[in-house]
Parts: sequence; C-alpha cells; structure tokens
Amino acid sequence: MKKVDRALSEYLDYLTEGMGRPERRRALAWYLTGLLLEGESKTVVAMASRLVDDDGEIEAMRQRLQQCIVFSEWADGEIRRRVAQKFEDEISPEAFVFDDTGFPKKGRFSVGVARQYSGTLGRVDNCQVATSLHVATDETSACIGMRLYLPEEWASDIARRRAAGVPDDVVFKRKWEIGLELLDDALSWGLTPRLAVADAGYGDGNRKPRSVSELAKALEYRAYTCPDGKGGTKVGRFGFARVRLAERRTKGRPPSDELWLIGEHRPGNDEYKFYICNLPATTTKHELARFVKLRWRVERDYQELKGEIGLDHFEGRTWRGFHHHVTLCAAAHGFLALQRRLFPPADLSLDVADGPASDSVPAPGAHRDVSALSPAL
Repeated sequence: MKKVDRALSEYLDYLTEGMGRPERRRALAWYLTGLLLEGESKTVVAMASRLVDDDGEIEAMRQRLQQCIVFSEWADGEIRRRVAQKFEDEISPEAFVFDDTGFPKKGRFSVGVARQYSGTLGRVDNCQVATSLHVATDETSACIGMRLYLPEEWASDIARRRAAGVPDDVVFKRKWEIGLELLDDALSWGLTPRLAVADAGYGDGNRKPRSVSELAKALEYRAYTCPDGKGGTKVGRFGFARVRLAERRTKGRPPSDELWLIGEHRPGNDEYKFYICNLPATTTKHELARFVKLRWRVERDYQELKGEIGLDHFEGRTWRGFHHHVTLCAAAHGFLALQRRLFPPADLSLDVADGPASDSVPAPGAHRDVSALSPAL
C-alpha cells in the first residue's frame, strides 16, 4: 500500500502540474483522491467528509471541492491529454473504442437532460447521455474523453443553455460526430492512429439488399479462442464473410469496397450479433474475433467508473461542472487501471450483461483506504 500511495502522489503531481494556482492544484488532487477513496457515495459532501479528520472541517472542504468543479476554469482537455499520454507511454493501446452511457436524472434543468433512449437503462427515460472515447488492449482500458450529448431541444433553448452555462459554440451534434471530435482531440495530442471499434450507432451498416440477420445466420460458425482479460482464454463462436455495403447504391453511387461481415452466435439464447470491419482481407479470422471481444472493454470501464469511482454521482446542473467531474473520474479510473497491471484482479471478464450498471459498492470499515486493489475491479 505504501507503493500505491507513492504512485498516487506521483500521478496527482503529473496531472495537476501547471494547472493554475497552488490552491487549485490541491483542490484537483483532493477531488481526485475523494473519487478513489472507498465509500458508497461520491457526492461532494460525502467526499469532503472522507478527506478531513475533523467534522468541523467538512464544510470548508466541501466549498473547496465545489469551487474546483463548478466554477474554476481549468482545462478538461489538458487533463485528458495527460491521462491519454500516460497510457500511450506505459500500455501502448491497441484500439480506440467508442460508445455512450446514460445517467438517470429527475427534473429538466440538469444540462442535457431529456426523455431519450439510453442503452445503459435499456429504454427511453429522463436522463443525460454522454459519448466517450477509450483506449484498450486485451488486458486493460481507460476512458480518455467524454462529452455530453446535447439533444436538439436543448441546443435550441437559449434560456436553458444560459442557465446551465452551455458555451455558445456548442451546437447539436449526433453522437458519432461527437465521437469523431474526441478522436480528433486524441490524434492532435500525438497518439498513434490505430484500430477503432464501435457499435452500430457510430456507423450505419444496416442498409443492404439482403437482410443482415438472414446473412449472419447463414454463415459457417466455428469456435475461436480469445483472451478473457485475466490471463486466460474464452471460447466464442464466429462466422465470417466478405461483403459490400449497399448504402451508397441508394444515392446512385457504387457499393462500398469489400468489408468483413463478422457474425457471432451465442448458443445459450440462440442469439446472433453481427459486426462490419474494414480491416484488410488478409486479417486472420482469429484476430477479427479478438477485436470483436475487445470492444466490450468499454462496458467494463463504465461499470468501474460508476461502481467504483462515482461517475454518475454528480449533483450539479452545469456544463462545466459535468465535464470537470467526468474528466476527473476518467483520470481516477486511469490510475486504477494502471495499478491493476501490478495487482491483477481475481475475476475479470470482457462479457457483461446488458442493462444498467451496478450501484456503487458498499463502504468497508476502513476510513481512507484507496480502492485500487478492490476485488471488484
């Protein structure tokens, strides 16, 4: 634990160096530490109570944290760049992964909240939705960018925009457009261009003359062994075909170049999934199957960000506060992911059940133990 404590101090210094006055840098470090400390709730008040030894100091600490997250004008992008660079240097990620996650909310004044579909909830509900970009290998992954999706009803509502502090240059953009902007940021930081994986919401592959579900079921399936993320392997059933997308034909243009259609059969519930991939025809089928499984790293990131770090515990309503909070959550999660390489968890699977992420883990008896070694990770 002493080694972990030293590693955390070095990480905090790395993230906060040059980020304004000493008071701001200390507040950033406190907030990030509060996200890492054990405890079921990661609201500002709850974190403040864990960061001090005297109950009489809780309110002062709460004010410092609140000022840091809601009002201070530090650069989210610079923190994200430093987290990304840390992973680039120490992990050498293999892929970029795009996805989005939902945050249930009551009322109508929290920035971006609306009745909209959330894959996290599995239904239309009152919530916020954010698009995120992750870097991943078979063994680990981290969020290096997250941006709120602003529904059209919000983008055109001047009064609500002003009340929530939405910048004037923020306009309505679809989730895949937000994802591309996050990728542009990552590449501008000097990250190596690499494989990108995403679900169908980030690239429409559905419009073909032949039904995709029909074609996927007709593929020849066999078992492929893939890494399971914990030093072992897992078997999945996959089928493959070379296809051309027909979307451009509806616009009077030729079909696409040949692409991979990857089908996945899950015998337990006789379910078929399919994926489109533009890797070269020479890519081995084993590698294609492994890349399919790699996308699910993002689901584990969401589980850990919400279950361990408190990603969905922010109680503020503003654009700046939301993005400051999710940026520091990503930074805290990045530290845990880096530490996990040294202390692998006993149980880690890339396959997760659909549906909402689990609630935060209950608080153990210790007052200030950092959760870097939690078995839940």
